[in-house]
Parts: sequence; structure tokens; C-alpha cells
Amino acid sequence: MTNLGDEFENRVDEEKKGLRSELYDEEQAEFFTREVKVDAANLNDEFIKQADLYHRASVSYEAASSEEGRLKTALELAYGMLDPQIRAQMTDQGVKITEGRVDAGVKTHPDYIAVEARYHAARANASLWRAACKALEHKKDMLIQLGANYRAEGSSDTSLKNLDKYKK
Repeated sequence: MTNLGDEFENRVDEEKKGLRSELYDEEQAEFFTREVKVDAANLNDEFIKQADLYHRASVSYEAASSEEGRLKTALELAYGMLDPQIRAQMTDQGVKITEGRVDAGVKTHPDYIAVEARYHAARANASLWRAACKALEHKKDMLIQLGANYRAEGSSDTSLKNLDKYKK
């Protein structure tokens, strides 16, 4: 005989697996891993493509955040729609209605579980895009610093570097 808890966990895991594959794009992840790195030998190209990369990540983050908000509302709506159904079932079965039992009944309902899994996947996707935006902000800061270092080295007088008093 199967344990109801195990069956529930398996269903949730399968639901999350399917959603993760919909939202998590490995090619996209590899692209950002590659693009966050700075090619110090080619700073001009790095500066040129930085704005486009940040724009694309920002737009994707906003879309993912919007989807997260939409699914959060759908989750609340599902709860609101299932609550009276669960209460009616409990009344029909002669079970004492408590808020804990109603809450448990709603949260273990297959419709609620499906919406909740989608919500959590969308939330994770928004977090990934937020992290990509932060990584690109850090890359911008590194590019600015590398550019400043490059300018300082290019305009320095190398004859001063050869003096004995500067060598230590």
C-alpha cells in the first residue's frame, strides 16, 4: 500500500520537474555564463555589448516578475475558490470544520498543487533573471575599473618606472 504522503511528494516533484524544464533554458544559462565574463583583451567590444545584454536581461526579468505576480494572484484565487468546496465536502461528510482542516484540504487539492508548483517555478525564474541583472551590473563596474586602469597605464611615463628609488 502506498503512503499518501509519498504519493503527494512524487506528484509535486513531477510537477516541478516539468515546469523547471519549461522555464530553465540551459542554452540561455550558458549564454549568460559566457557573457558575464570580461575579455580584458577586447574592452571595446565588451563596452559595446554591455548595454544590450543588460537590456535583454532587464526585459526578461520584468516579464518573469510579471508572470510571478500573475501566478501569485492565481494561487490566491484558487485558494478562494477551493475553500467553500472543501467546507461543503466536510459538511456533507459530517466532519468538524476547523480552519486548519480547511487549509490542509485546500493545499492538498490537486488544482491548488498545480498552480502552486507553477508559481514557485515562476518565482525561481524571476530570481534567476534578477541574479543575471546583478551579475551584469557587476560586470559594468568591472569594465569601468578596467577602462580606468587601461587609461592610467597608457598615459603613465614608463621612464619613472625604471628609476631605482621606485623599485622596491
